[in-house]
Amino acid sequence: GTDVLRYLEAVLTGSRHEAEQVVLDLVDSGVSVQDIYTFVLTPAQTEVGRMWHREEITIAEEHLATRATEGVMGALRARFSRAQTNDRTVLTTTVGGELHGVGVARAMRPTARSLALPLALPLASCI
Repeated sequence: GTDVLRYLEAVLTGSRHEAEQVVLDLVDSGVSVQDIYTFVLTPAQTEVGRMWHREEITIAEEHLATRATEGVMGALRARFSRAQTNDRTVLTTTVGGELHGVGVARAMRPTARSLALPLALPLASCI
């Protein structure tokens, strides 16, 4: 939809502030964080990946967009974590050589205490 396109344009041009504003406007209009993740952030990141795969954007542009999305997810966590926490703890990481952290950031729920270990931990360290 329109929100995804606005968000995608913002992250692809490196405007994290604009991307964050798109998301915060949705929050202010009553859209849930879950719906923002499902219907804005996920489709936008899927499109970023598709564009990179088809060589429509460079790896640098993909990384820029992904970092912006991770920052927006962090802003959502910061905005909601104090007001709606429960007694759950989420511990996240990636293993081996995996450095892609968007899935990790998505798993860090605003309603739970979230702890992020460094990315790319050796598998034996995680078991």
